[in-house]
Amino acid sequence: MDKIIPSYSDPLFSIFILILLILTVAVVSFFIGNYKDEIDKRSLMDFLRAIKVEENSSFQIDKIRFSKSLIKPLTTMADTLTLRGDYRKAISIYLYLIENLKSFYEQEPIM
Repeated sequence: MDKIIPSYSDPLFSIFILILLILTVAVVSFFIGNYKDEIDKRSLMDFLRAIKVEENSSFQIDKIRFSKSLIKPLTTMADTLTLRGDYRKAISIYLYLIENLKSFYEQEPIM
């Protein structure tokens, strides 16, 4: 082994290699975790978009212009629709709110 790596017998070199290996595993794990989270989020959004309210119904949330003052009433309405069993309408309201809110901290209570 001395011919391949001359300073292999040095204990500091072994510690350096161990730390480098741990950091490499941590960084790779971090990027793989973020990639999987992004795929999960994308698939969830695709699923939610697939659930649409019928076009001929009187309930069309997309025609409402968004403002910050609508967050609480629309959330309450979606919760009521969920309790009543109208899951498609509730999901469309939640999806409308999530798409129009920019920061994650505003989206988190709705999710």
